[in-house]
Amino acid sequence: MKLIALAALLLLALPAAQASAEQDGYVYSPEGCDFRMTLPSEPQRTRRCHPYMRDNCALMDGFTKVYNMQSTINIYVTCEKTSRDTRRDYTQDVLQTLLLARPGIDDLETYQLTFEENERETVGALFGAGPSPTGYVAPMIYVAQFWVGEHSMMTIEAELIGENYDPADQAFAAILHSIHHVDFTPVPIETSAPDEADAE
Repeated sequence: MKLIALAALLLLALPAAQASAEQDGYVYSPEGCDFRMTLPSEPQRTRRCHPYMRDNCALMDGFTKVYNMQSTINIYVTCEKTSRDTRRDYTQDVLQTLLLARPGIDDLETYQLTFEENERETVGALFGAGPSPTGYVAPMIYVAQFWVGEHSMMTIEAELIGENYDPADQAFAAILHSIHHVDFTPVPIETSAPDEADAE
């Protein structure tokens, strides 16, 4: 997987591009959440722990799919209500500090930070590349995002692990493209549908 090529797709997930799309699948948007995203199937409640501090854990909703035994998508997401509108609190500096504090960032070989804001949301994102944290020798694309709205904050971590495989790359990009504010009608994007026979 080449970071620069995939990065062009991932950047379209930010609100400035307005290119997200509802895909067939499970729409994730807990009650009171300002945002929604579409996953291929319903996520499971997952206990996600810091890779080096195993007692530092958080509950997130997780989705995993393996493609042809050579690429794996892992998505971890949570959306928490806030007691007030905190969008102004999450400046570019604050969000980038939070992104750089995510577990495993120091192990990435390269990364890029982005920031966008509009009348609906404030979004900070990090995408990078490095070795898989699982010990399995494979390249990994890693994406972390914070979406801050008037009533809630969505946190997303996404991993694409393994060698270049088009169905997995397209599914990964489509999941990230699907993230949007509930009051925003996304403009559909065209992606070729992965062959079901390629996914296991």
